[in-house]
Amino acid sequence: MPKLSLTNVSKIYPGDIVAVDNLSLDIEERDFVVLVGPSGCGKSTTLRMIAGLEEITSGDLFLDGRRINDLPSKDRDIAMVFQNYALYPHMSVYDNIAFGLKLRKTAKPEIKRRIDETARMLEIDQLLPRKPKTLSGGQRQRVAMGRAIVRKANIFLLDEPLSNLDAALRDQIRTELIGFHQKLDATFIYVTHDQTEAMTLGSKIVVMDEGVVQQVDSPFGVYNRPYNLFVAGFIGSPKMNFLPARLEQNRELVQAVCGAHCLTLSPEQSAGLQEYLGKEATLGVRPENIVLYREEKPGAWLARKEIVEMRGADSLVHLDCGGFKLTARQESSLCGELAEDCWVSLEGRQVHIFDKQSGIRL
Repeated sequence: MPKLSLTNVSKIYPGDIVAVDNLSLDIEERDFVVLVGPSGCGKSTTLRMIAGLEEITSGDLFLDGRRINDLPSKDRDIAMVFQNYALYPHMSVYDNIAFGLKLRKTAKPEIKRRIDETARMLEIDQLLPRKPKTLSGGQRQRVAMGRAIVRKANIFLLDEPLSNLDAALRDQIRTELIGFHQKLDATFIYVTHDQTEAMTLGSKIVVMDEGVVQQVDSPFGVYNRPYNLFVAGFIGSPKMNFLPARLEQNRELVQAVCGAHCLTLSPEQSAGLQEYLGKEATLGVRPENIVLYREEKPGAWLARKEIVEMRGADSLVHLDCGGFKLTARQESSLCGELAEDCWVSLEGRQVHIFDKQSGIRL
């Protein structure tokens, strides 16, 4: 199983438009790597350079230690699933899946065997005689997956394959993709702007912004230990709350002063923040780490409830806390007990402190 490495890879389009800037990334065998970021961050361009569909401006791409910058895409043993499915409308499902194998002059009995095996895996065997126009979006997506799987490639590239599907179907196909990855025992590199997809699918998450990799980590790592403000704000739905703060000494601990409010940090956090005392910072806290009370509690902040978004078992409570806007996640069954005025408590061990200038987590 091959290992893929990108070393200082950049893509610059005419007019000095930098799409990907000095990207270095190691992708191990059998990884499920997800490139995630906002539109225009360079994730699809990166995928297309790996596939050989875009020329690399500078840097090196290695496959098992062999530099493949100039290797034609057809010789890279890489299969790609496109966002728009790219099915041939005049061909049957069978012929669409068989097309790549025919180009490689695979024997007809072997083509039939592979297609039958793949169709059973994807549960599209009854669709093989049909044309793409007669298929639903989910069925077309499975056919596009089948065309890639049937090649038995070692690396699969998937460029936002679920973006054209409705929410329920996305959830279904997302679960199936995890199963396909396990069955195929191959390396998957997946591009999406949906951080929920990234967190659900990936064993390794690559967060990008403006062509630059911001963090490479496990889903747990990017969520609980975001490297900077961008990652903290992009990963998580709803996004992390951010408050301007000043770091001050409070006996043996450090406290974050947010306007008229103070939050004493944990001993572990305080130990690493001594050099930042007296400096401005940004305090970040996830909505699920804000606790709401009907009555005043020691250390809690007075807040005014503005909007409640019902989301099923949980609701999002939007608050005004002395001029600061906060969003808290609360059990829906408890929201009715909250008066217009309530109290919020932030757990010092669950907050993040970021440098105000660089945005890097301290």
